[in-house]
Amino acid sequence: MLAPHTRVRVTAPLVVAWQDALIHQGLSHQWRMCEETGRTENFRRVARGEKGGFAGRYYNDSDVYKLAEAAAYAHALTPEPHLKAILDEALGLVEGAQHADGYVGTFISLAHPDKRYLCLAAKHEMYCMGHLLEACCAAEEVLGGGRWQALGESVADHLVSTFGPGRRRGYGGHEEVEIGLARTARQFGRPGDLELSRWMTDQRGTRPSPFEDEINDPVSLAFAPTLPTIWCDAGKYDGSYAQDDKPLRDQTTAVGHAVRAMYQYCGAMDVYGGDDTGLSEALLRIWSSLTERRMYVTGGIGSSFANEGFTTDFDLPNRTAYAETCAGIGLCMWAARMGAAFGDGRFFDIFERSLFNGVLSGMDFAGTAYHYENPLESEGDHIRQPWFDCACCPPNIARFILSLGRYLVSWGGGTVSVDVPLAMEAQAEMSGVPVKVVVESEYPHKGSVVVRVHPQSPVYGTLRVRVPGTATTWSCPGHTHPAHGYLSWTKEWKDGDEVVLDLELRPEFLRCDPRVNANIGRVAVQRGPLVYCLEEKDLGARVQRFVVDESAGLTESSDADPRVGHRLHVHGAIDAADWHGPLYQAKARQMMPVTAALVPYATWGNRGQGSMQVWLAAGRA
Repeated sequence: MLAPHTRVRVTAPLVVAWQDALIHQGLSHQWRMCEETGRTENFRRVARGEKGGFAGRYYNDSDVYKLAEAAAYAHALTPEPHLKAILDEALGLVEGAQHADGYVGTFISLAHPDKRYLCLAAKHEMYCMGHLLEACCAAEEVLGGGRWQALGESVADHLVSTFGPGRRRGYGGHEEVEIGLARTARQFGRPGDLELSRWMTDQRGTRPSPFEDEINDPVSLAFAPTLPTIWCDAGKYDGSYAQDDKPLRDQTTAVGHAVRAMYQYCGAMDVYGGDDTGLSEALLRIWSSLTERRMYVTGGIGSSFANEGFTTDFDLPNRTAYAETCAGIGLCMWAARMGAAFGDGRFFDIFERSLFNGVLSGMDFAGTAYHYENPLESEGDHIRQPWFDCACCPPNIARFILSLGRYLVSWGGGTVSVDVPLAMEAQAEMSGVPVKVVVESEYPHKGSVVVRVHPQSPVYGTLRVRVPGTATTWSCPGHTHPAHGYLSWTKEWKDGDEVVLDLELRPEFLRCDPRVNANIGRVAVQRGPLVYCLEEKDLGARVQRFVVDESAGLTESSDADPRVGHRLHVHGAIDAADWHGPLYQAKARQMMPVTAALVPYATWGNRGQGSMQVWLAAGRA
């Protein structure tokens, strides 16, 4: 279970800088984009009873819902009028476009009112409603008042009355509704929603598949004629694109569309936690396969543009890396759920790798430009954009960054766990007693961590603090070895009790499994959980010309921007020869020694256009 958003506030300057950018600029910018691209007008057209005139892609409703969810989290942090205005308008738009039976979907309502649920594989109706359910839960938690809850319950009632045992057999081509239903089930006390989410999780991948039936139905296929292209292999239904090739309990590795896969795993964790042995074993198998053979050093996943997802083991090209921002967010969401369920810090090591690198790189410092893909190398041609035709990433990164506190600390029974040692304040509980937990740290830039506990009254229980796996060394009085990545103290806690953890975050060179062809003869640089890159802005030349000299080591310097924290400095050389004549010549390279400054990968592209590289050619200057 994730922590309630309203009970955790992140105070870490690195996170606050990105949150403030969204609160003061990014969310208004995104709402304006929704207006300018017709996303909000689609709802108004439905409310007016119009037919036709739908603008954009069939899943565009979801962007409005994710943005509303983000605005709710932002309002909890800083209750400013423009955030409440976004929430109020979004609520009115959705209420006005909702059908009497609870259904909401502007694409179907305007363009194809006779084709509701005709093509579950392609048209994303349940995907959109899943995001709406999440928005309703977030807004009701923050604002109260009942209207958001009533909206969410009416949508969930519609889904429960339409799908499930004894009703229609079906689930979304793009997973998400499973997460939304599990959330309404717990927040609003609706066990039927959880049962539907569980049923959908269990049905996916079994045969006959409802998606295969749709492909074989001429009417459905005419509605989505490209379905066979990505759902079939050699003319036969395969389904792996949307994790429908086999039941989840039989899966061994992450396949298909990366975001869909992450949402499937999150939904499964939300309904089962760690209580189903077969499912847990499958998810652990998939986890190991993904993180050991199909994940970038930045925590990015999904290397291929063709399916926005996975290909084969060790296929991790750098310049063409897809590594979609939404997929990185999905990996964080799954990692946090796995960590909470199994009490193992290794899952939060991956959470940090994805968050601090591949996710934060998805947004610029102003909060108004975004990366859809996050390559590990660029010739200067990959630039953040203010919006996209398929705009899933901007509102997704907004809702994730603004709700980050939900993922950093957890509690239950007599235990409170600090899972990511970022500076924060949490209103937790220990053995039924309210406990304020304050974490003071400058992590991930500095390694001193102090955790103070302020129970309402003395309470006996356990405090767990995770030791990040990327710390070079660490020390803590009275402890020499963490259990499953955590230090723990079980005692009677009184107001002001504290524990101190010192982490050494030393910059170091990383090498890659040689089965990743793209990284043979190359090194990357990491300091704590932060992966660094070389930008043309700092080198003064195309970064592909640089060769790093590992033997010269690494040094560091402080940077005042909390998002940067430290710059790292490496020695090496660049090819200094002016090339004239034939393309290929038998002559010695002329190398010019240089010292290059590296910056955290998450910050690249914020100082103008230019080349960038994470994996640097290694040699001697």
